[in-house]
Amino acid sequence: MKEILDIRFNGKLNSDISLLFNKLSHEKRADFNEFITSISKPNIKNLDWWVQGPASRNTYGSPLFHYYCVLFLINHLIQEKRFLFEGVIVNSLSFKVIVEELLSNSNVKNCKVYSKYSFKEIFKKIIKKHFLLFYLLFRKCFQLLVVRIIGSNNIPDKPLVLIDTFLMPGYIDNDRWYGSLWDNLSKEQKLETFFVPTFVLFDMATSTRMPG
Repeated sequence: MKEILDIRFNGKLNSDISLLFNKLSHEKRADFNEFITSISKPNIKNLDWWVQGPASRNTYGSPLFHYYCVLFLINHLIQEKRFLFEGVIVNSLSFKVIVEELLSNSNVKNCKVYSKYSFKEIFKKIIKKHFLLFYLLFRKCFQLLVVRIIGSNNIPDKPLVLIDTFLMPGYIDNDRWYGSLWDNLSKEQKLETFFVPTFVLFDMATSTRMPG
């Protein structure tokens, strides 16, 4: 009996496919970073782009990285003649079209691509459809209020340098990405330089602080 391939973000793969997917994901990290660089260049001055999900290089939690690797997984299985699935499950209508095109171009027949959502995903879509604009407006007003209350006396009134990094267990006081960068900045540079971390692999309740 043929299987169903569940390639949804946080979907469930059988053990053999999961091992292969993890292997491919590890191999494609560098290529993914180059891909993000290429699509980010046209948005180099667009702050909205840099704070959105697609610009993230956090391969632990990026849906884009997941879908990026899934395409290589499907192609690998086809090339190795191991693509014996009667159906593929995705949780994105746009990605459904991409997968269908990949299968068609690879002459894979009798495989149906399904777009399936969990109750949580359906609920989120309903909320976004009807309340997204109000939510974004409220969030922006709240952010501005918080900045005015706690940031007015701490943030210099001049251009800032923002450095993105990952904060992981064991690398809180000692940064694994930029080494001794902070120690080599002048006092004036430190006043205008801020680290913007992505928290990975630890309980968010854990007390953390960045260098400086």
